[in-house]
Amino acid sequence: MSKIQASTLIKFSIAALLVLLPCAVPAQTTVVIAVRDMVRASVDVDVRCQGPCSREKNISFVRESGGVPVAGGGDRIVSLEAYGENGAPVQVRKFAPFEYLAESPYHRLVVKRTLETPGSVDELAFRSWLLQEKGILMLGDLLPEQSLTGVSVRFVLPQGVFAIGAGKGADGRTYRFDDASDAVVLVARRPEYGTASFGATPFTMAAVGAWPVRDTERMSMATGVLRGYQEIFRADPVGEPVVILVRPPASAFPPNRWAAQVKGSTALIVSTGVPFGTQEPQRLHEQLRHELFHLWAPNSLALGGRYDWFFEGFAQYESVKLAVAVNRITFDDLLGTLAKSADVAAADTFPMSLIEASEKRFQGSQSRLYARGMLVAFMLDVEMMSSSDARRGSADILRELVARHRKPVTESDGNKSVLDLLDALPELRPIVGSYIKGREPLRLEAYFEKAGFLAEQRSGATVLSAVTKPSDLQKKVLQRMGYNNWRRQESQ
Repeated sequence: MSKIQASTLIKFSIAALLVLLPCAVPAQTTVVIAVRDMVRASVDVDVRCQGPCSREKNISFVRESGGVPVAGGGDRIVSLEAYGENGAPVQVRKFAPFEYLAESPYHRLVVKRTLETPGSVDELAFRSWLLQEKGILMLGDLLPEQSLTGVSVRFVLPQGVFAIGAGKGADGRTYRFDDASDAVVLVARRPEYGTASFGATPFTMAAVGAWPVRDTERMSMATGVLRGYQEIFRADPVGEPVVILVRPPASAFPPNRWAAQVKGSTALIVSTGVPFGTQEPQRLHEQLRHELFHLWAPNSLALGGRYDWFFEGFAQYESVKLAVAVNRITFDDLLGTLAKSADVAAADTFPMSLIEASEKRFQGSQSRLYARGMLVAFMLDVEMMSSSDARRGSADILRELVARHRKPVTESDGNKSVLDLLDALPELRPIVGSYIKGREPLRLEAYFEKAGFLAEQRSGATVLSAVTKPSDLQKKVLQRMGYNNWRRQESQ
């Protein structure tokens, strides 16, 4: 993986978008997105529809993404023009920020936007932006909500600027999306990018900014993590992954901050520096472990609704187990993570069910969702192993979900589908009733004991360690969770 030279990439055209997921149906809407000025962050969006763009006359743009306002400082839409079937202008009235009403059905929209300068790392990860010689374009906030399905896009970029993302059509210039709300595109001068594969599945990684981790090491990390999840799920994710890493300017954003989201088959990670440079590889690996899990759950599952407790809790838990399995962290580190989550959950003075916490995730329930969700994933894993002589565990839940609900099957409700699967196992019903559906404080002692853990309180904090004389079943559970993994690795 090396810095792109313009002469090398000219064959891809100026808008050389690396895209990997073909569209299943012909696009009904064609869009030209023109970046007019990288410095002034001006973007023109020209939407043309085959027939009326919408059955309604409303023209709406999203106001927030992942709890982050799309424009925190005001309306970024400079102008919006609509045209009818024969190109005649259609009068449009603005009646609220990001909300317009057309006088009659419209067949074309021309939107001129100025992308607001991002003020936080969260904004860099959750909305469109242009900053200096790089940026992220998210079709979900650039296009009206009425024009997000069956979309064919062409990018027009300044000389020397290239685009990398998912969705490339056969002609190499047109990019097709069944659902454009999942489209995330990196635009930049001199990005670093490379391709590799895990199993038979290819993926692309692109990076911009002064990353202290070498490009070859970044690619190796992503390959290992993707291969690990491929083995856990025993399936490929839907679509060929694109991983985008953004390191913002150190002068513009505070250190030790990061934010990420995974849309469709694209994982976007935005990360500033940490106090000690030696921590950078470990931190990037942690970020990749959590975010790439979401390529499978929820993004490969045809499940709807707010079941965030499941895919965020399992992402936390499985990512830590994977880290132990590949010797990125020690078993004691896993115990420390579980102990910290137990303390966070115990300090929650306003308990709510995990289903309720999912509904209110972006209203201050993030910490309880992650901590309680991870611990419930641990409890489910331990209970399944204890009931099966360590032959079954949490990975079996993930595999069964993928087997039943991998896209493109008909969408089902996420909470109902997961709970139906868990309720089919009698040993898991108490966990479901008390802690997923119910609001009871987590009672972890029995599960720590089944896992072969000794729990102590020291200076008001939970400390976990492995018991000195585990039973035969505890030994099997401990080994399944990675105990003595480093010793087994050294003996091979």
